[in-house]
Amino acid sequence: MPSQFRTLAFAFVFLAVGLLFPFTTVFAAPLKVGPAPRAANITVTPPPATPASNTSRVYVQPRYKIASQTRAQSLYIRVVDAEGNGVSQATVKITVRNTSTSETQVVNATDSSGYTSYALSSIASSSGAKVLVKVEARWDTANGEAETASAGTSYVVWP
Repeated sequence: MPSQFRTLAFAFVFLAVGLLFPFTTVFAAPLKVGPAPRAANITVTPPPATPASNTSRVYVQPRYKIASQTRAQSLYIRVVDAEGNGVSQATVKITVRNTSTSETQVVNATDSSGYTSYALSSIASSSGAKVLVKVEARWDTANGEAETASAGTSYVVWP
């Protein structure tokens, strides 16, 4: 009996609100919609270009963001000039560091598209340790000037 009473009470309240609702809109003020107010002399200034957009870059990506202690980790590297074109024959140096050791290695020069890769030797890391990688590239430009760029990444070692 109590559940029937609740259902009946709910139906009565629902009906009463439904009947009252149309009458409440009669007493409400009408909504006016018009044009938006005019903006007063607003000038949009684009942000200044970031220096990185006009400079050479190095991109580095580890094969595994969570690397195994028993599986080799590889790094994929690309060197590009200020126009975004790959730099060939760039000398690439990699420094790998964890909490207790640091190793630096010069790897193969970049190919004609600016790519190179490197399989890291197993750096002694305990499970859960974060390994930091810094990549530095150096090359000679067409006018004989030396140019450099660097980047970094990291990965975590897990069993």
